[in-house]
Amino acid sequence: MANKNWLLVLLVFLLFWSCTREKQPLGQQPTEPDKPDIVYGEGPFVTQPQTDIPWPSLANSPWPMAHGNPQCVARSKYRGPQTGEVIWQVSLGNGSVGTSPVIGEDGTIYVTALDNEFSLFAVSQDGNIKWKFHPGRHIESGPMISKDGTIYLGAGWQLGGPLESGAFYALNPDGTIKWEYELNSFTLDYGDAIGLDGTIYFTASDGYLYALNPDGTLQLKTRGIQGFASTLANSIAFSPDGLTLYATGFWLKTLHAVNARDGSVIWSLVVMRDAFRNMGTAPTLDSYGNLYYQGYDSDAKPFLFCINPDGSAKWKSSIPAAGGQSDMVIDQFGNIYFGNLYKFDPSGKLVWKRNIKGFSVTPLICDSEGTIYFCDYEGVIYAISNDGEIKFIYDTNEYFQGGGAIGENGIMYFGTGSDGQKLWAIH
Repeated sequence: MANKNWLLVLLVFLLFWSCTREKQPLGQQPTEPDKPDIVYGEGPFVTQPQTDIPWPSLANSPWPMAHGNPQCVARSKYRGPQTGEVIWQVSLGNGSVGTSPVIGEDGTIYVTALDNEFSLFAVSQDGNIKWKFHPGRHIESGPMISKDGTIYLGAGWQLGGPLESGAFYALNPDGTIKWEYELNSFTLDYGDAIGLDGTIYFTASDGYLYALNPDGTLQLKTRGIQGFASTLANSIAFSPDGLTLYATGFWLKTLHAVNARDGSVIWSLVVMRDAFRNMGTAPTLDSYGNLYYQGYDSDAKPFLFCINPDGSAKWKSSIPAAGGQSDMVIDQFGNIYFGNLYKFDPSGKLVWKRNIKGFSVTPLICDSEGTIYFCDYEGVIYAISNDGEIKFIYDTNEYFQGGGAIGENGIMYFGTGSDGQKLWAIH
């Protein structure tokens, strides 16, 4: 019996020693890049599991429109790049890439760029240009792809012509024109979306919100209360049920909830009270219809706001004035990421923040694991895990335009344009 007791003591000692001794590194370990400061908020934090909202009018592809979906969540259902390895890059011309890429059902990547004149490029998954479309106009809005493969694209004024000469295009999958809707104005950056029933919505420089049928005929046209507008960071966003769309006011100081069926304004909010600032981020909606945006209160102090579907305030959280603005993303647990770089839980509590040297200049995107990807002013790509740790950093030495898109193969596509425009693929 005594021998058994001594054996038990020996086994416990060996187990304790093996768990606590310092492990030696195996060979040369890679040097980790310098980490920006990280600060954790006070717990506990809450979660609010999210679901991907079915949208049958859009192509069944990994990234059919800017921000990934009509709620502007920018969350992919696929795992994104893990190493930052460059798979390929393709030159698209001598200017800059204009909008974020989107992905078709067959994996084709669509992106706009300046190639002597503005063009929409279709690029295969292995980096070869399949075709390009020259509208003869300044391309303004990002492309989006419907369930039948139609590519929708807004354009501004005719090159060399008057400003009041825009158009909205529907293209066949081979790049030929399906139909063209002429405008006495020009469409605005990322100001387009597809409704659940296939109706195409976009905003234009005349302050109108347009709704077109899939055959290109006008369904409705409205200015609302004081006109609508959308910029690079201010897209149209849809409620999960598809009945309400959200768009900014003409001078980007107001946010409107609009009945998608008749164009009537349901409610309006003043989101910017500072005369020298405007709303710099897209309205973003979670799976429950809660709306998030960055704005200023009556004292001109910046806040992250959460708004109930009826327009009433749910909560607001103070954010640093120097935090930088970027489109938001919502991960699978309802956490909100934005800026330079902040993570808030669904109750509005700060979970952590990072101080990125150049801060984000592209819309954030999120993969299925909650990894956040973005690019800064100096051409550096960051991949940051949902706990705030850097997964990889890659310096392209380029200037970024637009955001990224994640394919089902785990590859992220994005465009640059400092030394001739390029489309990149990284894994």
